[in-house]
Amino acid sequence: MTERRSRVPTSSLGSRIPLTSLIQTLAVAEYLNFRHAANALGVSQSSVSARIKALEEDLGILLFERNTRGVRLTEAGRLFVQRYQPVSSTSNMP
Repeated sequence: MTERRSRVPTSSLGSRIPLTSLIQTLAVAEYLNFRHAANALGVSQSSVSARIKALEEDLGILLFERNTRGVRLTEAGRLFVQRYQPVSSTSNMP
């Protein structure tokens, strides 16, 4: 039996991106709403928010603009989604 290894994507800065953080970030980018993304993934909103904040800090970039009306992707966020969207379509992890 062969062992299947999951690919852990790396950023252009060389940082490893946890798969769960990647999937949650892409879900927020799809829904443009932390609560809706969390509900779709079956996790808490606070968990999604904390993971994305940690990812932004690790990468040193802001992926989302947050305000009282919701969230928007920043330009860096759009580029991030374009780069990593294909990775999420091959995994089933929340």
